[in-house]
Amino acid sequence: MNNSSCDVFSSSAVIIFSAANGTSLFVCLLAAALLCILKLHSKTVYRLALYQVLSASAVAAQSVGQVFLLKHPASASSEATGQRLCKAFAFLFLYTEWVKLLFVAWVTVHLFCYAVFHKNLKRLEVIYIATSVIIPAGIASVPFTTDTYGVTQSWCWIQSWKNNCFGDTLFVTGVIEQFALWFGPAMTILSLSSVGMFVMMIILIYRAFMWRSLKRNQNWKAVKQLLPLVAYPVLFFIFIVPQFIGRVYAATDTMSYEQNYILTVTSIACEVGWSLSAGIAQIIHLVVIYVNSHLTSTISQYPIYQTI
Repeated sequence: MNNSSCDVFSSSAVIIFSAANGTSLFVCLLAAALLCILKLHSKTVYRLALYQVLSASAVAAQSVGQVFLLKHPASASSEATGQRLCKAFAFLFLYTEWVKLLFVAWVTVHLFCYAVFHKNLKRLEVIYIATSVIIPAGIASVPFTTDTYGVTQSWCWIQSWKNNCFGDTLFVTGVIEQFALWFGPAMTILSLSSVGMFVMMIILIYRAFMWRSLKRNQNWKAVKQLLPLVAYPVLFFIFIVPQFIGRVYAATDTMSYEQNYILTVTSIACEVGWSLSAGIAQIIHLVVIYVNSHLTSTISQYPIYQTI
């Protein structure tokens, strides 16, 4: 599958991008392993965090696979096979992004209900998993019906231009699907999740200052222990905003080649950045827990770990 005429990146840039995705994959898997080693996977909220870093690692893994496919066309036995593989990778890309997004949303809902309304929704974990796995499959299948999956410059996703190259006629159907199937819902969910996390932390901090001594201490512990989990929706939102702006600008069909290059690099860097930062945030959180467990003899002494 030859896409050299539409390729944005040099071989060295591709190597760097592939290495960055490989690093993200390693960090996310390391975070997942540490979470299991510390036996925190017995708690619902940390299982949700585990699912989140695993979905981030899945995004990174398929990105590495895309690099191999697009930069080694001889690996595909024929042009048709290469196109089918590209469509498959495009589906996996959108699917894993949605899985990651829904787990972020469920972590927010779970923590918000627990911290603000004192409702533990751990019995809904099966629903969390089912919706996060099944719903993305339906959404990611839509471009198959409209035949909008394919090579778009240096990537396999929903196409932005006819003939797959920047500078060609804008592919209106593809652009609409990019916003309808990903950027629109993602921006909405992440905006609400970020606001929800912010409100939750404000309420917990208020309670920590205003309530009686025992509950004040418990709320301060809750603030310290939940604060790292707040990073997930906030980081996701921060990294998706430049991608959203880039897509909006691209939809105006007024970009120069240099502007398209900068926005494409920024978009890919943000994609790598979220997976990498999610893994790093989880590792930092686990290190804090490990240190606290040694300072207080055992993690189970924290009331919030006993119930959430």
